Amino acid sequence: MNNNLRIVQPFNYFKWRIIELLAKDELDINLVLPRLQILLDSILPNGETLLYMMVDANSKNLEYLLELCLQGKYTLRMTPNLKGNTPLHICVRDSNI
Repeated sequence: MNNNLRIVQPFNYFKWRIIELLAKDELDINLVLPRLQILLDSILPNGETLLYMMVDANSKNLEYLLELCLQGKYTLRMTPNLKGNTPLHICVRDSNI
């Protein structure tokens, strides 16, 4: 079985609100670790993900999230949003790299 295969999770208001709170550093990321991959796989109506929101908000949670991903605990989506931009485009635009 391919462990890299991810199913797109259905979007709902609860997930959207949790994603917003994480991106704005209003929620401790440690509280959602058991469900973090589900949040990372969720695609918002504008085609963005938790990663987009965190990069765009320059979230303090972003560095910790990237550390967790580098440890192999979670995977990130680098798919373009509806404007054709990836989170890396946002970093370059805002000079966050």
